[in-house]
Amino acid sequence: ARARATETFRLSAAPNPASATATLRYELASTALVTITIQNLLGATVRTIRVSAKQSAGVHQVQVPVQDLVNGVYLMRLSTGEAMQTTRLLVQH
Repeated sequence: ARARATETFRLSAAPNPASATATLRYELASTALVTITIQNLLGATVRTIRVSAKQSAGVHQVQVPVQDLVNGVYLMRLSTGEAMQTTRLLVQH
């Protein structure tokens, strides 16, 4: 039987707070399709970023534009087909 992946992506966002662009860093244990969702604290999705191709195992970075988001705290959620992790990002202009 296949072992269940207890993946943690070591997800982080920098700079935090961000004003124009945030860089999300994460690590994949295996090849996966990645979707990044940005939600406000009310739970509304304000942006969805689908990484265009499957990403190999290892460390990756994605630039996320935030200059058009209003000031506040956002939840940056990274998901693959099998796992999900969330980190907070403060947007401050």
